[in-house]
Amino acid sequence: MGDSNTMTQSHGRRWTQWRLLAGIAWCLAATAGAAQSYDCERGIVSVGDSAEDVAARCRKPDHVESWPASPPAQSGAVWFFNDGRSRLLRMLRFRDGRLVSIDSDGYGFVVPSRPRCRPDEARAGWSVYRLLSFCGAPDSREQIGHLLVPPQSPGDDRFSPRGLQRVFRERWRYDFGPRHLAREFTIDDGSISHARTLGRGMTGERKN
Repeated sequence: MGDSNTMTQSHGRRWTQWRLLAGIAWCLAATAGAAQSYDCERGIVSVGDSAEDVAARCRKPDHVESWPASPPAQSGAVWFFNDGRSRLLRMLRFRDGRLVSIDSDGYGFVVPSRPRCRPDEARAGWSVYRLLSFCGAPDSREQIGHLLVPPQSPGDDRFSPRGLQRVFRERWRYDFGPRHLAREFTIDDGSISHARTLGRGMTGERKN
């Protein structure tokens, strides 16, 4: 019995260490991932290029999020390119059909055949592409609309003269069943800006 408990504890420590190291690696990749250009299959695209030029040089995105204009706010979109575990997952952000920034959501990944995440796994900084890939579609999705919020990522051309950042906001809710706490994610321009824990879920276990 003692040997079995020791092995279980050792496995638990290794799993915790692996999760910690994976989280650190993701954070380092995400914070260092901003770029001015992206090397596509048919040429390099750069900030300032039109969406048509980007589409002509790059393959089809793995996922696209878009939202309409609401003057004075322009229409927007984010194209996600997942080039595998050894390369950064690129997020190409567009405003009014023009590429305004090239960001990263850590390293790419193999998309699971069946989305299934732990209730506490998703966190601020994740892109909606990563969230959808690992956790599946939300149980509810509420569009808040265009807002001016305090800056989060200086230098990405989304700032108003008052120093505020214009974003398109949504709220996604996930119900993980009565044995777990539900989660609500604030989505700004295709990335999680805030994660909130709610009460216990009401439905059965998630099936994606």
